[in-house]
Amino acid sequence: MNYEQLNELSIFALRELARRTGVYSPTSKKKDELINDILDILEGRKEPHVAKTRQGRPPKNYGYTFADVLYHTPTQQAYQGPVLSQNVPTFKYETNGLISGYVEIVSPVSACLWVRENTAFNCIYIPNSLVNMYGLKTGDFIHAHLEQEEGQTIVGSISNINNCPIKKYEKNKRLDYSDIRHILPSKLIHFDKTEYEELDIKLGESVYIYGNDNNCNTSTIINMLNSSSATKKIYINTVLAEKNKIYLDDINGAVELFTSCVTDTSENAQHVVNLAIERAKRILERGDDVIIAVDDVKSVIGIDNDDMSLTKNLMSVTKDGENAGSITLFAIMPMDKSASLFEKLADKKFKIVEHKLYLL
Repeated sequence: MNYEQLNELSIFALRELARRTGVYSPTSKKKDELINDILDILEGRKEPHVAKTRQGRPPKNYGYTFADVLYHTPTQQAYQGPVLSQNVPTFKYETNGLISGYVEIVSPVSACLWVRENTAFNCIYIPNSLVNMYGLKTGDFIHAHLEQEEGQTIVGSISNINNCPIKKYEKNKRLDYSDIRHILPSKLIHFDKTEYEELDIKLGESVYIYGNDNNCNTSTIINMLNSSSATKKIYINTVLAEKNKIYLDDINGAVELFTSCVTDTSENAQHVVNLAIERAKRILERGDDVIIAVDDVKSVIGIDNDDMSLTKNLMSVTKDGENAGSITLFAIMPMDKSASLFEKLADKKFKIVEHKLYLL
């Protein structure tokens, strides 16, 4: 691969490739440094780093080598264990079975289907021919039939993309989030509960919620999400632990969960948040209204890089699209100044006092 091809990869993909190539401390390097180090090792100008101890983050197993993904030559058995979470039972896929998941475009020549199993995601390879045929994007939700190719389970065919049957799907008529004009929010979000209905929250607004009790914060934002009238809903939580998984039982089954465990690596958590952001964009493009509930922003900042690019993308994704859908943000905000950068983006701010919301 050359510099231009590597530059098209996400920072997450580059770090994984760098780690497997033998680049020393890839998480501490910027994108151009990673690319140069990878090329130096691949072209023999530098020796790959070999760790002398067991310290450091172990490489993740995606079910195929990362080079296989980049070069579109899968050869290994499909991975059967959890990928974006830990301590989750393994499961197997049946060949020719129908399965649903989220698309991620890994590179210009490869893609993955991320399938949720409880609080984890597992990965299945998507041939590039299907990506090109349907113009797939990261965040697309598809129903797919599986096949076996050279001993590996892969996506063989697609029957539905973003709730559109494949026979009615027209890739050339897809809208793009970046091309959709934002208009001033005017349509109210309706809630089943009177206490939220009176808050006067509109589709396409950024709503910040402050509270001192983490458990109360979680239950409040989940209740708001469940009670809202939006056609699509997303819940983000990057610090799941055994003691707070119980709150997931209260989430309405129609809500799409993007979660990672507190024991996961920062890169895995970043991956989950980025997938949720792109998923919301795809929903807006289809003309639907989606609410993203972030529980909480300080946790996202904690797994982000120094430039806070992921958190910035998340907090600025809100939009009421002209002739399209909308993205509304419900965000649990820290009481300290760690998220002060985003205060100006708030359309409404509320404080939780004894399980009730009061306008700030």
